[in-house]
Amino acid sequence: MTRGPHGRDTTSTLDRLKQRGRQFAFTNPLYERGLRGHVPTRFALIPPDPWPGRTDYGQAMLSGIYTICGAPKHLGDRIFSGYAERAPAGWLRALHGFHWLRHLRACGGDQARRRAASGVMQWINTYPRWEPDAWAMDATGARLSHWLSQYEFFAPGLSEDEQTALLESAAMQARHLIRNVGKNAGRYDGPEGAGEVLAIKGWLLFALCTDAHEFKLPLALDTLAAVLREQIAGDGGHVTRNPEEHFGVLRDLIDIRAALVAAQQPVPVYLQDGIDRMVPALRLFRHADGGLATMNGSRVLDPLVIDTALAQADARGRPIKSLPQSGYERVAVGRTTIIVDTGSAATKPYDHNAHAGLFGFELSHGRERIIISCGHDAGEGALFDPLRSTAASSTLVVADTNACEVQPGGGIGRSPTKLASLRESGSYGTRVIMNHNGWQERFNLIYDRTITVSDSGEAIFGEEKLTGTAGHRFTVRFHLSPDVQVSPVQGGALIKPLSGTGWRFQAQGAELDVEESIYLGDGAPRRCYQLVLKGETEDRSALALRGDRRIGAMIGWSLTRERKPARSPDTSEILHL
Repeated sequence: MTRGPHGRDTTSTLDRLKQRGRQFAFTNPLYERGLRGHVPTRFALIPPDPWPGRTDYGQAMLSGIYTICGAPKHLGDRIFSGYAERAPAGWLRALHGFHWLRHLRACGGDQARRRAASGVMQWINTYPRWEPDAWAMDATGARLSHWLSQYEFFAPGLSEDEQTALLESAAMQARHLIRNVGKNAGRYDGPEGAGEVLAIKGWLLFALCTDAHEFKLPLALDTLAAVLREQIAGDGGHVTRNPEEHFGVLRDLIDIRAALVAAQQPVPVYLQDGIDRMVPALRLFRHADGGLATMNGSRVLDPLVIDTALAQADARGRPIKSLPQSGYERVAVGRTTIIVDTGSAATKPYDHNAHAGLFGFELSHGRERIIISCGHDAGEGALFDPLRSTAASSTLVVADTNACEVQPGGGIGRSPTKLASLRESGSYGTRVIMNHNGWQERFNLIYDRTITVSDSGEAIFGEEKLTGTAGHRFTVRFHLSPDVQVSPVQGGALIKPLSGTGWRFQAQGAELDVEESIYLGDGAPRRCYQLVLKGETEDRSALALRGDRRIGAMIGWSLTRERKPARSPDTSEILHL
């Protein structure tokens, strides 16, 4: 079952029928019997695991507090009961994936080892046969990968009988993946994209660590090749357009390559090529603080982990400014970085986490983020759908209506039929020009946005234009980092980062207001503010030159960096959290 906010079932009729079909097949005793077979007596290889864990998370787990999808929950000693029985789907997939073993390893010590071993055995005893959340393909792939890579850490905490039970369970899970992962199987239960690569990784690593023939290593490699051909665009971007999922796929490919090398197996050309093409694209998504842009379902992520991936990748390829197929532009001038979403939402079946923030942008200066996107509810809880809306990105919204249809619980419906972007450079600096018709069918409006970054990087100019009919309310939103202060000043607003040197925001053609916002870019929800330009489209055809189209609205705005540290506003006028 696909759970949306508060655990509600949000699946479509077709998806529900598919799920019932899978449930009928997977719960059949004959299917379970088919998963049993030869059981390895040991792991012949332990795959390398260079990824750092978080000691603070590991220490908290010793007290029963598990941080999953950025949200700490008290699970106590019985991990897979209580809250886990009613949790949202994204949170559950992460719990069942066992990535948290790495945090216990970072904590170290016998208590952490026993906690890890106990968690593994609790899962084996609780889910001896197929269950929709626990045996989801992406969760199963992640679980096998982490059981293998962390085995030397937690195995001393297992008895001989428990180690045998682990090998039996892992072999059944691997056979489940073999039967269902890949386009030919037709029963992959998603979410497709990064989750499919993760499922293949679990299968492939288990085959490398046990019996390559029994667990069909050549088929796993062929399946991976087919999936990568479909998922990695020509510019190196991932088909989901999600920076975090892009990173996840790259990280999985690095792990697969390392395991092949450790097993003295050849590394396929397509695998190395995928890594080489994805690394430059990953660099495009990074702000100067080392984290990712929080667009299209992404969170910031730990810069140390991203640095580790780039070091492990050892990839060829020069830095890039544009991802024309994936739909992103990066403008970096001086200490100023702007990342602009110039594309439409991901298409099915890769749109589960997709956002409708068309033409949103993020601004950072040095290591300080200024303009942001609101982030993503990775646990798929109450904020999952609201954060996927157009209003949760720093862009324009007409009549509180998304530029793409956001389907409850995941996925995108209606999308613009026309979308274009162009990057230009000149004496004025760098300009990104964008256009889409996402509101044409309902409101007869075409949206144009132009963002220009000066050649010094100290000034950003924007132009918002709606062409079409009158009488439609609109807003242009600029979400501000929780780490900045904002105060109204004459003719605009002053944005003050922690460094003290402020940015002055000014606009014309719309009313400026300051409203509260929310940010889920780096963990638990944080309160922040947003600058909001408000207006209504007008019929100006009588004022237009002959041959011109009617202009529904024209808004201009600018962000200019103060040449000296911004004055500290009076406490009566300051807005910060």
